[in-house]
Amino acid sequence: MADRRKKLALLQMYLTIRENTDEEHPMHWTRLKEILKSKYGLDVERKTILRHGTLLVSSDLGIGYKKGKGYFFTERLFDDSEIRILVDGVLASKYIEEKQSAALIDKLCGLGSVDFTSHYKHIHSVHNWDKTENKSSFLNIELIDEAIENRLMIRFDFNEYGADKKFHKTRTHTVSPYLMLVHNQRYYLMGQSDQFTGVSYFRIDHITNMTITEEKLTPIEEIKGYENGINIRDFSTAMPYMYSDAPIPVTFRGSEKVIDAVIEQFGKETRITKKGDGIYEFTVRTSPKAMEYWAMQFGLGIEVIYPKDLRLKIGNNLAEAAQKYNG
Repeated sequence: MADRRKKLALLQMYLTIRENTDEEHPMHWTRLKEILKSKYGLDVERKTILRHGTLLVSSDLGIGYKKGKGYFFTERLFDDSEIRILVDGVLASKYIEEKQSAALIDKLCGLGSVDFTSHYKHIHSVHNWDKTENKSSFLNIELIDEAIENRLMIRFDFNEYGADKKFHKTRTHTVSPYLMLVHNQRYYLMGQSDQFTGVSYFRIDHITNMTITEEKLTPIEEIKGYENGINIRDFSTAMPYMYSDAPIPVTFRGSEKVIDAVIEQFGKETRITKKGDGIYEFTVRTSPKAMEYWAMQFGLGIEVIYPKDLRLKIGNNLAEAAQKYNG
């Protein structure tokens, strides 16, 4: 029992130093003795603490020592600025439920310096962010990852919000899963559903009751338009709103003022041609439905030239909108 307590004291010393110190905040042996007693119920003598400390410093565990000041942890996985970026990412991720966000942020903050948590005020505002109420999101991600790895289909219920602001099941899907991706602060599953042709995109935080089946998935290469597999780079530009129709070339015009927004949305692969008088012509590959929605946001700011059926569709939408507001 005594030998076990000695080993436990060594472990708790290491954890205490790692979690509570850095080079600017070393811990004296007297403080270590107090923590081991109050937190872990271990009454450790001075010579034992110093002996354990010497062992920790000589080991490759990232423990340092400043004469007269004490022990400190030297090797953090991330800088505070890197952890800040990760924490902000969790806060902004609408697919992570509130309590899960808070727990994950606590873990991330534990990787930072002693001063990190006290200096980072935003960690207290998780409840102020627009978060999903679906606690199954993390489990869904694990199941999807397992299904993709084993090339198996999954089955789940897909839900949408009703007027009561609660989830309601719309239908059950059996899906060949191909890819998970984050887009517009949401997590999506790309797959082929037994309910639709081609590929579809499902908000993972709207999925419940997911199970992995024993059925083998349909290879992506067997789906029209994906004979050569998935081009990951195309997603952020071709699918700005996660519509599932196939990307096509779209040409539109706009002033110099829209160039930044165009490149921000469609990337530097956009073909830009100056047409004179401050007007530019842009050609991108994107989903027609997504382009219809995107163009509507700009109103008079852009004019879709090609394809003509898309141009006509947008024109009709604008005419209907004008009629509603003029009525």
